[in-house]
Amino acid sequence: GAWAHGTHVAGTIGAEGNNATGIAGALWDVQIMPLKVLTVQEVVAPHRLNRYKVLRHLTQVKVP
Repeated sequence: GAWAHGTHVAGTIGAEGNNATGIAGALWDVQIMPLKVLTVQEVVAPHRLNRYKVLRHLTQVKVP
């Protein structure tokens, strides 16, 4: 469904290559941080979008 889109994209970006599975991502050695930007209510009513919370969270995250 629509909510699996991020998982599919992450797999396309970070799938490890050279392992005989037939798939290779764009970046083999990558760390991906999953973030939920939209809620069901925001999809139904886009005027409720609050991406500010996500951006504020990103500025506070410590990435190794």
